Amino acid sequence: MINFTLGKNNLDGLILKLKELDKDKTWTVKVSPYKSTRSLEQNSYWWKLLTEWQLYYSNLKNVKESNSFVPNIDEWNEYFKDKYLTEKKPFGKKIIVIQKSTKDLKLNDMGEFLDTVKNFMYNKGFIFNEEEI
Repeated sequence: MINFTLGKNNLDGLILKLKELDKDKTWTVKVSPYKSTRSLEQNSYWWKLLTEWQLYYSNLKNVKESNSFVPNIDEWNEYFKDKYLTEKKPFGKKIIVIQKSTKDLKLNDMGEFLDTVKNFMYNKGFIFNEEEI
C-alpha cells in the first residue's frame, strides 16, 4: 500500500513509487483532493495527554477517598469528544446529536480542540509536561 501526498513538485516521486509496485499483481489507484486532517503528531500528543490526565485524575485525593469511578483513557476520549465535539442539529421536528471524531478534524481544528481540553485540565490543577513528549 502506498500513501502519497501529491503536490506540484513531487509527481516524479509518485511515478517512481508506482513503478516499484509488483507488476504481477493488480492494483487500484485512487486520487482524491487533499484534506489537511489532524497530523499523526497531534494524534500521538492527544493520547499521551489523555494517559497523563487519567493518571493525574485517578490520584486526586477526593477521587481516591470517595472511591469514585475513574474513567480509562478510551472513556476520557469519549468524554472530551462528547463535551467539545458534539453538535445538535434540527432534523425535521427532532434534534439529532452528531459527535465528530478527532480523525475527521482539520489540522487547525485539532489544535483548537487540544487547547480547549488542556485548558479544562489546567483548571482542574493538571499541568501537562510537554517536554517529555
